[in-house]
Parts: sequence; structure tokens; C-alpha cells
Amino acid sequence: SELTIVNGMGIAGSAAIECSPCCSNQFSSESAAVLVTESPLTASVPLPQSCGSSFAVPESPLPPASASAGHVWGTKNAGTDNDDVVSDSASADACSDAGALSRQVSPRAPAREAASRKSRVITTASRRAHLATSLQAAIRFPKEGQGEQVHMLLNTEFSDQAEDWIERTYEQDVAVLVSDLSGFTSTTRKHCIIHFASIIVRMRQICLPIFHGYGAVHITTEADNFIVVFLDVADAVKSAVEMQNAIRQYTESLHSDRKHFQIKLNGVGVHCAPGLILDREDGLHGECARTAYHIGEDLASDGNVIISASARSAIQHDPFFAGAKFTQTHDDDSSYGGPFFCISGSMGPFKSSGSVAADDPSFLHPGLMPLAKRHHPGADIDDIDGMLKSTCMRAYTVLMINVALDDNLDLCARCGLKFKASDMFRPIVESHNGRMEEDVLWIFKEPADALETALQVRRAMNTYNDELASDSQNLLRVEGYGIHTGELLMIEGTDVHWGDPVNTASKLGQDVASGGDILIMPIIKDAIESEPT
Repeated sequence: SELTIVNGMGIAGSAAIECSPCCSNQFSSESAAVLVTESPLTASVPLPQSCGSSFAVPESPLPPASASAGHVWGTKNAGTDNDDVVSDSASADACSDAGALSRQVSPRAPAREAASRKSRVITTASRRAHLATSLQAAIRFPKEGQGEQVHMLLNTEFSDQAEDWIERTYEQDVAVLVSDLSGFTSTTRKHCIIHFASIIVRMRQICLPIFHGYGAVHITTEADNFIVVFLDVADAVKSAVEMQNAIRQYTESLHSDRKHFQIKLNGVGVHCAPGLILDREDGLHGECARTAYHIGEDLASDGNVIISASARSAIQHDPFFAGAKFTQTHDDDSSYGGPFFCISGSMGPFKSSGSVAADDPSFLHPGLMPLAKRHHPGADIDDIDGMLKSTCMRAYTVLMINVALDDNLDLCARCGLKFKASDMFRPIVESHNGRMEEDVLWIFKEPADALETALQVRRAMNTYNDELASDSQNLLRVEGYGIHTGELLMIEGTDVHWGDPVNTASKLGQDVASGGDILIMPIIKDAIESEPT
């Protein structure tokens, strides 16, 4: 294969490139990766088959030049059935169906269906007095003396910075519930992104009344995930069990010709611990959130509810759980506070019937109602889908990044760097007509704007890090960038901006790219090459 040097006018030269196939994947499409740099380069970038063909822009010193000038394009095999080299003319259609989502990454946008804030909000005037204790409570310090070091940091230079990103703190014992769904890769490939989205919205419509009924103080959604905070541990576990029961009842109520509308609950995890921090982008920080996410995402399966040992201890005398059975799971990872227990058996009574009409708007943003109404037995799905396609499906280019922070940093420093990076990137994104849908997911009208942004962000990172050469812990690193373009389902005022461009850009930038590589799909390269000078 060959690397092809591209400038604003087109092809300008070539150089050799080494290629190799990547590991197998459930998708059967052929895949090729192409490196883009400003000088000839030999490299190997394995790529999942689900991404189809893609191009990479590896880390290299970049002068302040236009995104389309002086780059090198090259191709490599990345997951075909043989070891033959794939040329850089590989079709962009090699990617899986435009609706396919093997791992949808979605925002932590403010939860517009969130429960009324019952927790105490720390005001700016009183916040500093609470920072040290609240942040200390939310952090586990693996190294002796680290807590004292952070305490000193909070009382000096970091206090002012922390005020910029802390939205509120929960200083007492709290419980966090994390739920996850399954089966959406196959469902989306067969029934399209609108159907995938409608199942998520229907799940929200059924479960949000349950969380409200049990006094949730914060509700965040990440696509098919719920992340919910409760001040009472028993209420969190009751919500999890009732959520499981309501989804099961809904699925069992579907007629045989509507089984593709079922909600496939992968599982629910609950953990409790003292101290939790909510940042300005609705992100939760602290041991409680970290462990709950591990349980809900990594341990729970087959629709089960898994709780931590601390959660089990907190509910053992509650009569609601008198008939409960607790079965210890195989995971006893002390770093996550194991052991963990699967809860089953006869429990109750439940607060809700679990039945919510598909046209019930009580807990949903108005823009989500058409998706929910698809689940009404008498709905004209073709009419609803036609309306959604004409009003909410738009072509966008998606850029997703993977910000890598030093694992040895304490929570305060990591969060501070996260928002320092976000504040650094935002003006760059906006200057190229982009929009930050979340801190690592940005959308653009034009592919060239997305690539120009990635290149400029990388240059800004290099400049920032060069100035901190002696301060390695405060370095900012973007491990990878992924860019893809296509149709997204965008519903304004909600967190819905879903589609294959998000999924593929996430895989490229967050799962495959390393060392600051920029991976792009062939359609991006073609679009940039075809732009007039």
C-alpha cells in the first residue's frame, strides 16, 4: 500500500506504509485504516471491523497550517478476512449500517426529567467552607499521606478552581443506582436508530415515576443508562427492584408481533458510601459513583439487580426485603468494595403498578413524546417515523476524543484538569462552527471543520504541555481522536444526539486510537479532498 501526501490541491506524492489485520469482530465488513501525517510514516493501526475503513492522523509536530494542507494519507488492512492490503480507495460503505450502534456513547447533559433537588445546594459564599470535608469524604486515598496532601491543596490554590466545577456536594451517606440495557446492536441494525431511541425513551417513561416516587435527588441519563442518586439506601434498592419488575411486566405484556419493542434490561447496580460530588456537567465523582458504575455496567447481567455489601447491610432490617434472597456474585474485587450480592425473591409492596401509558407526558420532554408514542399499540409508526426523519434526522460530522489523565492524580486534580481541558477546547470548537454536545463529543456541519479542530486541539495540547515540561502530573493528553459523518437523530432540548457517526467516532477515538492519533473514516477524507481550495 502507499501513503499519499495530500495538499489543498490534491495528491502531491507518496511513500510506503506497513499494514496488518486486526482482531476479529462480530461485524463482517472489511476494514482499512489510513495514516495521515505531514511526513512519510511507517505504522500499524489495528481497527475493529465495525468501523469499516478509516484514516488516522498520528501525532507529529504540526505548524499552524490549514487542515487540508500538507497531510499524508495512507492505508492499512484492519480486519479483513485475509492479509491483503486494502487501498485508500476502500469504500466508505464498508462501514456497518448507518444506524448500527455497538456501543452508543451519549451525553451527560443536564437531566431535564430530573427529580426536584432535595439536597442542600452549596452556595458560592458558603461553598469553600465545605470543600475540604466534602471532597475528602468522596475520595479513597490508596497511598498513606495522600489525604493530607489533598487537604492542603484544597485549603490553598485549588479552592478557587474547585468552585468553578462543583455544582453541589452530598456530604452524608448516599446511594447511587446505575442501570444498563442490552441487545441494542442487533435491534438497531434491524430496526434503525429511531426504533433504538424509542426503546430508551419508553424505558425512561416507565422508570422515571419510580425514581421520583422513592425520592431520587438527582437523575442523569447516558443514552440507555440511568445514574440516580438517593439519600436513603433502602429507597435506592427498592427503586432498582421495582424498576426490574416494571420492565419485566412491560415486556411480558407485549404481543408476539411487537416483541421487538421489548426493553432488555442488562442489570442494575446499587452502592452506598459517604460523600459524592456533582460537577457542572452532571458528572458524579467519588467512590460511591465509581463502584455503582462498576456494578451496573460490568457485573450486572441477565436483568439482575446487584448491590454492594454496604448496601445490603443498610437494608437488612427493612420489612420490604423480608423475603429477599441475597446471592454473592463471583466478583470480590476489594478495589471496588466487594463482595457484591444479587438480590431476588419476594419483595414489596411496590409503590407503583408499573403500568405507564405510552402517551403519558408526565416525566418526558415534549420532544421525546413522538418516540414514546411509537409504543402505543394503535400508533401509526410509519407516520411518526416519517415526521421524525424529516424534522430530527440531520447530517453532521462527529468528533470524539479520549482525554487521558494521570491515574495517580487525586480526584480533585483529575476533575480540575478535566475542566481545564474543556475550557481550553471550547473556543477552538466554536471557532470552527462546532458545538460541544458533551465534553468529549463535538458535532460539526462540515468534515473539514472537524478535522481542523482536531489538529488545532492537538497543537494547543502540545503548546500547553511544553510549558509544563517539569510538571508531569498536570499534563493534558488526548489519547485519541475519532471522526465520522452521517445522519444523527437530534432532538433539541434533550440529550438525544444518537446515530452511527457517534458510535463509530467513539470506537475510533476512544477504543482504537492511541498516542494522540486522529482516526477518520474514508468519507471524511473524500469530503476534504473534494473541497475547493
